Amino acid sequence: DLFAAAAAERPGAVAVRAGNRTLDYAGLDGWADAVAARLHDEGVERGSVVGVLLERDTALLPAVLGVLRAGASFLPLD
Repeated sequence: DLFAAAAAERPGAVAVRAGNRTLDYAGLDGWADAVAARLHDEGVERGSVVGVLLERDTALLPAVLGVLRAGASFLPLD
């Protein structure tokens, strides 16, 4: 995907900043892959809708990207 290509070009650059916490591109890419793999293990299929309930922090973007990589759609819950 396009994000993985961008992450490969600058793995150590900051991708997400939330307060004093940061996540670099390599970390974000790997975390998103782990989320996608876990969703597949749990039976999430292409076209599924996955609810995402997280604080607006460094964990939100890997979760959303992982859902998309799993072929699913995300439903933000607040």
